[in-house]
Amino acid sequence: MISCRHHHGSPASNGNGQQPAKPGISISLPMPVHLTNELMPGGSRLFFTWPQNCSPLRLLWLIVRLPALPTAYLPDLVTGETWIDWRWRGHRFSAHSIYGDFLFFSENPDCPETLLRTLAEYLAAQIPPDIPQIKSGG
Repeated sequence: MISCRHHHGSPASNGNGQQPAKPGISISLPMPVHLTNELMPGGSRLFFTWPQNCSPLRLLWLIVRLPALPTAYLPDLVTGETWIDWRWRGHRFSAHSIYGDFLFFSENPDCPETLLRTLAEYLAAQIPPDIPQIKSGG
């Protein structure tokens, strides 16, 4: 299991008498994070793909919470695809929502692996696993 450092707000009981995870506590990821090294024609690197189990606006909020500086948010209302660009720790990144996945790119293909892994683990821990919805009969 891969773990990642996760920051929460102030601790409070979660209703069952247990305290939630405190800042800096490692948590388990729902799926292992696997980095890829696929170079794009424009020179960027596709380094991470994750199921799109949240809206692109939610992903933008998670990026802001890094904290990172968003530089573009481009939704296509016809196709449903979205591009998000941001700067974080001196590097430029992009996310593209397409075909039910988020694809994450680093503008610099030589971005340090530790930085890419930190970003991928943060996002994987924040984007919930796919949970089937319960439908009510009618």
